[in-house]
Amino acid sequence: MFFFLQGQRFRGQNGRQYAATKIQSQYRMFKQRKAYLEYRHRKWAAGVIALTWVMNVKMATMKRQLKVTRARELEHFKERAKVYNGVFV
Repeated sequence: MFFFLQGQRFRGQNGRQYAATKIQSQYRMFKQRKAYLEYRHRKWAAGVIALTWVMNVKMATMKRQLKVTRARELEHFKERAKVYNGVFV
């Protein structure tokens, strides 16, 4: 009955061994959980870095395409302007 009272949990036969086992298991759990949380944090950080890289590459591609499109449109505009100047002047 008194085994579940605070401070009396490991009293009795093999109490020290039970206490040592409990302390060791709690410490092992603490280490494993800390390692797991560190792993999850690193995995999250790697995901953020990968996402940033992918978006950077996409934006660079879009900028290049936009430059090409603008240059082509400007060239077509100049050609049309020459034609219209020749017709309406």
